Amino acid sequence: MEARVLSKLTLNNSQYLFSDLPNWATDSARLNDTADNILRMATIYQTPDSSYYHSSELKSQIVEAWTWFTARAYTVPTRIYGNRWHFEIGIPIDFVKILDFTRDCSNTQQGARLSNYF
Repeated sequence: MEARVLSKLTLNNSQYLFSDLPNWATDSARLNDTADNILRMATIYQTPDSSYYHSSELKSQIVEAWTWFTARAYTVPTRIYGNRWHFEIGIPIDFVKILDFTRDCSNTQQGARLSNYF
């Protein structure tokens, strides 16, 4: 899972966050997949057997990915297209799990940036 998700992360790209999901802006399932990938990053961050367990670099990438996603893809208010489930259930569930998995940074500036979305 680590290589599959992290190798496709493109934080410096303004068009998409993961190289295999360029059409998130027109396909709500791909938008949900983008949120799922951020959740996978948070899961890797909290998995003790992972080489990225509590990695400060991965934590920064999660915050950057979250910031990118909420600034460009899932804004408030957001334009709903495709399946409403992705906007009203799927992505919000991912967000709650991401906050839970990144709870160790809740007292940091990065944690404050994550918490600002709720």
